[in-house]
Amino acid sequence: MEKASITIICAVCGQEFRHTRTCYNRDDATRYEDWARDNITVCPACYGKAMRAKDRAKLDAQTAEARKVIEGMEFSDLIGTEKQIALASDIRARAAAILKPCGGNAKFWERFNNITDAKWWIEHREYMSMGPRTIARYIITWIPERSPDTPC
Repeated sequence: MEKASITIICAVCGQEFRHTRTCYNRDDATRYEDWARDNITVCPACYGKAMRAKDRAKLDAQTAEARKVIEGMEFSDLIGTEKQIALASDIRARAAAILKPCGGNAKFWERFNNITDAKWWIEHREYMSMGPRTIARYIITWIPERSPDTPC
C-alpha cells in the first residue's frame, strides 16, 4: 500500500490543503497524484459550504413549491421558539403538499392540524419526505386516538 499525497491551493479561499489517498502501489499513487493535481481544486471546507448552500437552495425551492400547492389551507399556530416555528412550518408545508393530492377526510386534516408542537415536526422531518402513506401513518400514530382515516 502506498499513499498518494499532494498539496493543493484552494481555488475558492486560497488556502493550502493536503489531499491524501491510499493506493495499491506506487504507480497507482503517482497516477492519482497527477489526476488530483488537475481535478481537485477546492478544499473540503469550501466544498462542504458549496454543497450545503446547494442543498439549502433545493430545500427552499421545494418549500416555495409546497406553499403554492397548499395555498388557501388554514393551519393552527405552532408552539415553540421562533427558529423551531420557522423550520417546523416549512416541514409541515412540505408534508401537507405531499398529502393534499391524496385528498383525505376532514377528520384526518383535523388531526394533521392538531399537531401544533414545532418540536414534533422537527423530530419527525425525516419521515415527512418519504411519501404520503408514511406521512399519514406517523401523523395518525402520533395522535392518541387512532383511526384508519388516512388520506392515501
